[in-house]
Amino acid sequence: MTNRYFFQIEYDGTLFHGFQRQQNTRSTVQEKLEMALLELTQEHLTVTCAGRTDTGVHALGQVVHVDLEDIWSVERLQAGLNFYLKNSGISVLKVYHCDLHARFDAKERFYEYQILNRSAPSPLLANRAWHMSRPLDIELMSEACHALIGYHNFDAFRSSSCAAPNPMRTLKTATISHGHLTGFPGVTVSCSQSLETVSTGIQNADLDPGSAACGLVREATPFVGQGIITLNFSAQAFLHNQVRIMVGTLVQIGLKKLDLGCIGKALQSGSRKDAGVTAPPHGLYFVKVVY
Repeated sequence: MTNRYFFQIEYDGTLFHGFQRQQNTRSTVQEKLEMALLELTQEHLTVTCAGRTDTGVHALGQVVHVDLEDIWSVERLQAGLNFYLKNSGISVLKVYHCDLHARFDAKERFYEYQILNRSAPSPLLANRAWHMSRPLDIELMSEACHALIGYHNFDAFRSSSCAAPNPMRTLKTATISHGHLTGFPGVTVSCSQSLETVSTGIQNADLDPGSAACGLVREATPFVGQGIITLNFSAQAFLHNQVRIMVGTLVQIGLKKLDLGCIGKALQSGSRKDAGVTAPPHGLYFVKVVY
């Protein structure tokens, strides 16, 4: 008889070629976890996750289960795994006994996508958010989100390599919000406020209007940025690349490259060409699972 344990884990997807073990690389989340388990338990084990993530996709609350021969205290299991995972880019946040299946018993999965919407890129968010240097119309994007919610044929919103036999999915939530970059060391005001202060300082110095400094401010001020835009989605299950294609479509609507009607058209036709681009993986986060 085996003993099943659930792990809630966090990882930096930048360091891995996705979650699932692969023959041609050892740099996957599954491989690292199973190696740490082998070191700790001396058992050759296979972990099962709630949802596989692609190369570059991060996790804040991925859930995996494993069946062990011996009984372990959850505290010892967590401490031991984090010891062997040190500096790996993976952290075990929580361990608990559970008889459920991490994948098949999941009732709802939550994903988040981060967009940095400002003129200048951020070295702090280079692999954490999709940088969009042109202004996005958040109200248009919010309206488009509503069209995605519900039970639909999401064939137009999945990759050509998606192996799911049925493209029908129920998207339970799709929301958008935005805020300023205040969560990083040394950043206490939004970029627009900072540049406004700089601009005022230059003007007060009575510099020549034709100087390079004044020219720089004039060019930068039309669009500085609205900080971080966050898109949140939840469903019992998603198709491969579904979230990234939905985000790419919403961004193109926000840039006014696609109109609002494209969502309904894509859901009706099921044709990939009717949806938008696939957003890059590094802005995507697997947030949590509900059982």
